[in-house]
Amino acid sequence: MDRRRRAGSSLPLPKGTRDIPLLLADRSFDRRNQLTDPFAVPRRPPNDGVEGRHILVNGAVTPHHQVRAQRYRLRVLNASHFRAYDLHLTGGVRMVQIATESGLMPAPIERRRVLLGPGERVELIVDFAEASGTRVQLLSSRRGGKHDKRGSGTYAGPLMAFRVGRSKQVDRTSVPPVLRPLPRWVVEAPAKPSHTWRFTVSSGFSPRWLVNGRTFDPAFAEATVELGETVTWELHNDTAVAHLIHLHHTDWYMLSRNGRKPPPWERCLKETFFLDPDERVVVAGRISDYVGKYVVHCHMLDHEDHGLMSQFEVVDPAPRSSGMPS
Repeated sequence: MDRRRRAGSSLPLPKGTRDIPLLLADRSFDRRNQLTDPFAVPRRPPNDGVEGRHILVNGAVTPHHQVRAQRYRLRVLNASHFRAYDLHLTGGVRMVQIATESGLMPAPIERRRVLLGPGERVELIVDFAEASGTRVQLLSSRRGGKHDKRGSGTYAGPLMAFRVGRSKQVDRTSVPPVLRPLPRWVVEAPAKPSHTWRFTVSSGFSPRWLVNGRTFDPAFAEATVELGETVTWELHNDTAVAHLIHLHHTDWYMLSRNGRKPPPWERCLKETFFLDPDERVVVAGRISDYVGKYVVHCHMLDHEDHGLMSQFEVVDPAPRSSGMPS
């Protein structure tokens, strides 16, 4: 985290009161406005996704925030258990993405909509000077086409509003064309995956989510890698439900999605990957910090709790032979 802060501290991006965290969550309440138990009705895979009846932004239902007619930095986190959002602003106000959950991207990218699954984060620069004296809503809309299956569909409705001041202000902030270069290991990463993580669901009266045919076992490691190694892995969602796959230990770079080059906003470091049903993504990461076991799991927390989690183990490099007789 300290490295990520230092990487962006010298850039002319909005700071202070113009740097706003937005935490999205869905919850249900009873008639006394008390949280209800989301697990009162037992659910089993693949129908175990829990959704709340109300959408909260920083703990409030459809709040508003007063802003000046200047640039703002919005740091958005999807803290929902299962629900995804397809974010956009009203009035044609543009969003420029500068970061993910892994920090700054190589370069800013203008976005019309931003798909955000559970556990994903996005940082957006919004110039409210384009909408001085108006009310700009942050909305989520339904994804079109085939994206209507469990987990793939998104919430549709208002999230919050920004009330923009009328007078335009001097704004000394800007969005640089270069934010943070990719690390060297990205171009050196193997193109072919050395391991596949395949996500399925078992059958029977008490089904469980599976990773390579196993439900979670804390004593088992699916893969072993050496400290200092750059690995390339495939993530395969072989189910009819979307998953948000989160890999621990390091930042990861997507090499391909369904055999094709990823869209521009996915050509950056990330930690969590949205996989619709039947999708495959190939990611690479440099294992550079510590030895030990690290988890790979779904960030749809009901899926994780019902078995969709596994581990890889990082070990010290094997001694290299000098080739000299002892």
